[in-house]
Amino acid sequence: MSFSLVSSLRASVAEVARAGERDEYFKAVLTQDILSLCARTLGNRVFLSKKPEIQFLTHMTYYLTTTYQAIQTLGEEYCDLDYLESTSQLPLTQSKRFLLCLGLSIPSYFLSRLTPHIRSFLIQQSSVNNNNNNILNNPSLQVRIREFISSYLE
Repeated sequence: MSFSLVSSLRASVAEVARAGERDEYFKAVLTQDILSLCARTLGNRVFLSKKPEIQFLTHMTYYLTTTYQAIQTLGEEYCDLDYLESTSQLPLTQSKRFLLCLGLSIPSYFLSRLTPHIRSFLIQQSSVNNNNNNILNNPSLQVRIREFISSYLE
């Protein structure tokens, strides 16, 4: 599957970046509204266990209501951008638009699911290294490294 994002107005890189920022902003607003609604209706325990899935469904909803239906997202509309086939310069078929929606949503879902596991693995490895005195012998430095890793992965 090969496609390109083209602009009829020859958008500059800055405009394309602004379009992406605009999409991220509206997607974040939609996600925050849906998350707060789910937290109130499902309760905290269920909400926290299902938060990555809720975010994934929210992102998919945003892209399915825009990109999948061949309607420009707010950011794409701002810069007059369209997705076209690379070879024929025709609009994408519906199946390719669906794959594009999945490609825009699935990576963030997998990262949100993997982040806690990566964080615990790194913390476990740093504590193993502490016990074996292999890398660091300074406990205060190790605590700062753990805090940095935890904050970076959140």
